[in-house]
Order: sequence, then C-alpha cells, then structure tokens
Amino acid sequence: EEYTKGEVKIKMFWPGQLVKTKEVFSALQRETIEGALSCLLYAGVMQEGNGQWLPYTWETPEDAMDIYFNRGYLDLIREATAKHDVIYLAAIGTAPVGFMTNFPIRNMNDLKGKKIRATGMYAKAAMKLGATPVTLASAEQYMAVQRGTVEGVIYAWTGFRSQQLYEVVQYVSLPALLTTSIVDILMSKKTWEKLSPENKKAVERAAEEVSRISFETGRSKGDGHLALGKEHGVKVIDLSLDEATRFKEAVSGLYDEYAKESDIAARQVEIFKKYWQDKKK
Repeated sequence: EEYTKGEVKIKMFWPGQLVKTKEVFSALQRETIEGALSCLLYAGVMQEGNGQWLPYTWETPEDAMDIYFNRGYLDLIREATAKHDVIYLAAIGTAPVGFMTNFPIRNMNDLKGKKIRATGMYAKAAMKLGATPVTLASAEQYMAVQRGTVEGVIYAWTGFRSQQLYEVVQYVSLPALLTTSIVDILMSKKTWEKLSPENKKAVERAAEEVSRISFETGRSKGDGHLALGKEHGVKVIDLSLDEATRFKEAVSGLYDEYAKESDIAARQVEIFKKYWQDKKK
C-alpha cells in the first residue's frame, strides 16, 4: 500500500476461508482469489513447484537466496507459473524441514521400517531412506505421533511453535533435509494485468524486498524454532559427516527422476548441480 500510495490494498484471509488449500492454484487461475501466500508443493497442478522441495538443495538461507536471485531459479519458477496464468511474485524463506522423531537417528538403519508422516517429495525421500511414509494432514500429525500411528514426522521446525510438537517428539536430526523451506507469493494473471505499469513495479519492489529479508533472517528464525524444542527437552542429533553423505547419496536419484518431468524441471536440476559444483571449488 505504501509503494502504490494506497492504490493497491491487500486484505488477508486465513487458509480455508475463501478456498481449500489444494484449490488455491485453480482459484488464482479463475481469479476467484486475486493473490495467495501459499505453497506450490500443495498445488498439485504444476510439477515444477516440487523442485524447491528436493532434499539437500541448498546448505544455507544465503545459498537459497543466491540460487533464486543470481542463478536463474526465480526466472524458471515464473516461467512455469506463467503457463498456468499465475504470476509468481516472490519466494519466502522459512524454517528448515527435517526428521522430528521419537527415536534417535544416527544412521539409515535406524529408519528402516519406521512409519514417518511425510507428504509429496518428502514421502519419496523417506522411502529412499528406508522408512515407510504415511500421508496425514499436518493438523493430524500431533495425535498420530502421540498415539503411535507414526513414529515421527518430516516437517518444518515451525511445528514446535505452531503445534507444540515438542510434546510428542524427542529428537531432531541434522542436517535438515531442507535448510530453508519455501512459501510462495502468487497473483492471478487477470489481477496482475489490471495494475498500472507503475503499480506493477511497486508490487515487484515490495515482493523482492520481503523475499530478501526472509532469506537474510532465515538462519536466526530457524535457530529460534529449534531452540524452543530444545528448551522442552528435544534432543538434537548430528549425523556424522560420512553418514550425512550416505543420506544425500540415497536420495540423489530423486533429482534425476524429477528432471524427467519437464524441460523446466530439468533446467532447475541443472541449476542445483552447478551450484554444488561451485560450492566445491
């Protein structure tokens, strides 16, 4: 509102108030809603939205920001959403995602046969690591762990604050499967086209600023969520370097599988591979 001098106003609604979570993308296409702070992982429409949820994509929030802004990843996501008449405004860096369990994980054998709540890309990762993924809504995972329906979850550390998961899990495993998870700011193309050129620039400016801030503050926020869990007795287990390498090798096949889904998916994977090569130099 500040950058558009009040010409663009935003009214927020909670998830489920206007449309169901899985209907957000199609609602944007129809302009039933004009914008969304959501997650492409749940859209179920655009497979390229899964790329940023591949395990071990980046090591730090700063690396994630580099990949988005300097290595072309943001352009690829925008190219993908544009094919569906949705404008991709910004990636918001949020908390790490990883194993939160009621048993210690020191090697892959510890995961063998364990029932883990995991969805989407992380269900595939759980299977690669020998666990048995169980699909549950995030709102159901607390009771599922408490009752023993599952023995752990793959979820963001925000769960310690939003769902008090520290009451039912005992361990967090490091390194996280994803050091910075991503939430997406989206806009209906029909709404976007109604904006004046000046207001489009203002919206883009605001989106980039909040995106950069989210990545720059991501490390401290992630540490804060983890500290809350530790305050309530959750133990943190760091995998040895050799074992962490085994975990990464076990899920590496997901990248090649994902790259086959589309041309854009293949280009996303190439960006990640180039990033890894540069990190080794």
